[in-house]
Amino acid sequence: MSRVVLFALVMTAGCPGLGQVAFDVKSQGQSTIPASPTGGILPSALGFDGLGPTQFSQSQDFANHNTNKDHLTSCRVSSLTLKVTSPSGGTLSFLTKIEFFIQTSTLAPVRIAEALSIPPGATTIDLAIDDQEIAPYAKSDNFSITTKASGTSPQQNTVIEADLTLNIEANVL
Repeated sequence: MSRVVLFALVMTAGCPGLGQVAFDVKSQGQSTIPASPTGGILPSALGFDGLGPTQFSQSQDFANHNTNKDHLTSCRVSSLTLKVTSPSGGTLSFLTKIEFFIQTSTLAPVRIAEALSIPPGATTIDLAIDDQEIAPYAKSDNFSITTKASGTSPQQNTVIEADLTLNIEANVL
């Protein structure tokens, strides 16, 4: 085998494939959880503005890698982190459980991440990621990220930031 062919084989080993690229797309959303001085029941759904399809499909990461969302071959969540940004000293202790789902108008919801217990006093948590192939959802123009949460309402209005990282594999244009 010639050195050139051997070099080419070594260089492409572990790559997504010829004509494909792999990269991460980061997305950030926020949710404001209203206070309840009496510690009422937490609303089941916490909306995180900014995790939707518009931010994803217009991500500069696609252009930087000479592709677009329609050329996705694989999309998986690689990380999802929640952190309290307000009030100062606020914690996530009011949550007992939170799950994140992706869905479209034509595809059933699929859970993508969860935290089944929140450590007391935690201000930041990394959710456990479900190993789900979500390319069909990410290709859609109308996917949404939703939550199911349980716990009690916080004593003060609390702002939570969600940092989502998706690992993308796509064909180049």
